[in-house]
Amino acid sequence: MLNSVLHTAVPCSSVGRSRRRMAVDSTHSGVRARLDGDQNKPYIARALERQGLDSSILTPAGIFAGTLTHEFLGFAWLYASWGLCYKVQPGVQISNTLPSFGSSAMTRRWWRQGRAFSERFRSRPFVQRFQYRTKLDGIRFGTAGVESFVLRKVLWPITIPTKIYIAYSVAVLFAGTAVR
Repeated sequence: MLNSVLHTAVPCSSVGRSRRRMAVDSTHSGVRARLDGDQNKPYIARALERQGLDSSILTPAGIFAGTLTHEFLGFAWLYASWGLCYKVQPGVQISNTLPSFGSSAMTRRWWRQGRAFSERFRSRPFVQRFQYRTKLDGIRFGTAGVESFVLRKVLWPITIPTKIYIAYSVAVLFAGTAVR
């Protein structure tokens, strides 16, 4: 019979867990291995348990709360860093503190090219409409966007794990379980 399953016990061990028995299924499509007791759990549940985390958050409410929290924190960090860079102007602050920033010919040439570009950019209709509607300086707003992009990329190793931890904690809270 092609669909018959032959169960053969094969010893299996993994780091940090007791030895288990692995069931090997032989079907017409080949050999497929799975751990006894884990075959009904989704991959994400097994991954969370391997990390010592609570997999019972994988309810619709827990997943929704975790995802919503993660995205909310991402947008909040985007807008907060952009606004902070617009207000503080880190590029200007750094260039003013460097002692020899404007002394080289290449730096002066870049400054002139940047100034000419910003004047051409400022005269474009969509920038003028933006400045009229928001009362913000379009060039400064664009520069702040680039500065916030750099800031967020530099702080990525800190912010991403923090967002994931906070999203997990909120998911646990909404799933009705306690963090182990």
